[in-house]
Amino acid sequence: MQGLPFFFWFFCFLFFIGLDVNVDFSLFKKNYQQFQLGFLPTEMSHPFTVGLSEFAKHDLARAFDCFKKVDRLAFEKLSSLTRQMETLQQQAHMVWKNGGRVFMSGCGATGRLAIVLESLKRREGNSQEIISFMAGGDLALIRSLERFEDREDYGHRQLIELGFSSKDMLIAVTEGGETPFVLGTALKATEISHYPTYLLFCNPKELLQTKLDRCKRSIEHPNIRSIEILTGPMALSGSTRLQATSVQMSFLAIALLDWGNISIDKRLEQVMSVLDYDYRNMKHLTEQEGLAYLDHQEITYQAPLELAPSVLTDTTERSPTFSLSAFENHFTPTDPPSWSYLNIPSEKDALSAWEHMLSRKVRCLEWSELNGVASIERLKGYDLSDHGFKIRNRRKHQMIFEVQTDDLEMVLSFNRQHLSIDTRGMHPFVKNLYLKLLLNAHSTLVMGINDRYQSNVMTWVRPSNFKLVDRSTRYALQLLAEQNRHGYDYLTVAERVCFEANNERATGPVVLRVVNYFLSS
Repeated sequence: MQGLPFFFWFFCFLFFIGLDVNVDFSLFKKNYQQFQLGFLPTEMSHPFTVGLSEFAKHDLARAFDCFKKVDRLAFEKLSSLTRQMETLQQQAHMVWKNGGRVFMSGCGATGRLAIVLESLKRREGNSQEIISFMAGGDLALIRSLERFEDREDYGHRQLIELGFSSKDMLIAVTEGGETPFVLGTALKATEISHYPTYLLFCNPKELLQTKLDRCKRSIEHPNIRSIEILTGPMALSGSTRLQATSVQMSFLAIALLDWGNISIDKRLEQVMSVLDYDYRNMKHLTEQEGLAYLDHQEITYQAPLELAPSVLTDTTERSPTFSLSAFENHFTPTDPPSWSYLNIPSEKDALSAWEHMLSRKVRCLEWSELNGVASIERLKGYDLSDHGFKIRNRRKHQMIFEVQTDDLEMVLSFNRQHLSIDTRGMHPFVKNLYLKLLLNAHSTLVMGINDRYQSNVMTWVRPSNFKLVDRSTRYALQLLAEQNRHGYDYLTVAERVCFEANNERATGPVVLRVVNYFLSS
């Protein structure tokens, strides 16, 4: 940890004592080069989706076509990685044969993909072969603990507390390749395991090595095997919950899940077949949900256990991406209601809903310094069961978005609109991937209908840490350039971003407030 700058320890201290603080521009100014990530492809604007927000409002068919085009382009990168899939598959089987386990770590969207894969593995009957965890524990499936991602030592601690041993192997997954928590888990694993550690990311390693010191240590470590999956930019700029995590999850599913006696190439064919589906079939569902939110309605998604993790992932990731209220906790009635929620109708209480959905006991953090924010008791307040639905429905009538499935089809239904997808003979992962891709496109375009981004830029991003201050600054500069307003100094705009982020009286999206400030000055 030698050589880490002052700001890192400053924020570690604030996290430890549990204080909420404003974003300090003076500290950002001293260290901003380590947080300027606009050079990374996953942070860039995709040329195929310029104007996406307008298409969402006025030409949904075109919007879905744009989205699918970006998905297909990203997934095509997998065809060049079959050898790496085979190597990882062979290594995992060696670990399992010798009585070890494969651990997977992630943060935010990559943590959620790891947990989805573990649940699928457990449904195969392999209950101890994969152990997944994310920054902040299982509660972060609902509500990310943002400061966790900046703590390498928390990655160390979670890995060790889960019982990682010399006979286990770690796969560390980070969309951008620069998340300190995930890099921390990778470095700690090399100190413990007899096996190599795998590190997956979606940007060129040469860029990460030369630009960011924290990446250089991990990528150049002799016992870490880096796997680049170069997906390119996201359909919505910087929203790595989309193509990056979909492709990374598919890579790992092909290598680690049980597909029967078929080759890696055949598994990849099944995955790629999802891209043959016409996304425009979602059009009427998307239109109806978008209009429901404009009418200030609330929606509960109902899903069976085998698809619930994928539905939970999409619905919870809408909150940080579009600055929506996160799932409300039933133990804190003052929480503002979420636009959407998840209900598993087959479950009668909160804990059983969680454990049956995950196919295991919950993994929460009972650390004294966290004051219960990641504890099992708080997790129970996010009640996905039938009981939780009744509480939410009593407070305000819920519109139902229903996801059903059997051996023949998967059916999505909302407000008298129905979509049936033929799933005969489909691998359980492929069915979940179908749902993830469709819901990702659907929810992004629903938010376009509701003006939660502009063109393909996340104008509602919350600049709550330095990485997000950089993102907000870059987006503001991009939108100013589109108005033919050039020549603004990066740090001048960043200072205004911090001012707007810290102004409690201000309303609306920070990026647009910053743009409007400079347009009017």
